[in-house]
Amino acid sequence: SSRVISGHLGTKVCEAGCSALILNALDQLCWLFNLRGSDIECNPVFLGYAVLTASPGEEEGAPLVTRARLFLRALDEEDEASNAATVRTVRRHLDSEGCGSEGGAAFVELAAYSSFGADEAALRCGADGLVMLERGTTTMAMAAALPDARRRLVDTSPVEALKARKNEAEVAGLVSAGRKDAAALCSYFAWLEAQMVAGE
Repeated sequence: SSRVISGHLGTKVCEAGCSALILNALDQLCWLFNLRGSDIECNPVFLGYAVLTASPGEEEGAPLVTRARLFLRALDEEDEASNAATVRTVRRHLDSEGCGSEGGAAFVELAAYSSFGADEAALRCGADGLVMLERGTTTMAMAAALPDARRRLVDTSPVEALKARKNEAEVAGLVSAGRKDAAALCSYFAWLEAQMVAGE
């Protein structure tokens, strides 16, 4: 579930000596929150950002506290009824993923895409916390919004490392999909060769 994944992600962020992580790679957002969208034609992604913060619990031995703020382009609509419907839909999904309520060990707060600012991540992780940015996906504006001493650029987001880990069912699904794709290509190339031989 997204709640379990967020907990693992928070641990990775803390192990790297950081207190926050900014995500703007759309595939990473979709995977982390198990959400899909239609902001980009013919792509199952949504426009957004996420700021994930992680900190140790207040008592010794307490579990890591992971929080996320998800900025959605879909919440920038002028129609308030549309925004409210989007919030309800996303909240229902987050509840089903175990991370929709503030009372849990992990929760997600929703905000409008236009309200995002990388400097907020620094504010959310205290006076000295470092903010992690992925070198290959972060923008110059995001990096520039953070003082040098408060940002840490990494080659690969911890989300990518978690995405790469597959369980047995996922591996079996990849193998099955690969076989189907190979069969479809063989069928197509056989048809193409027959067409060329026939001079068509």
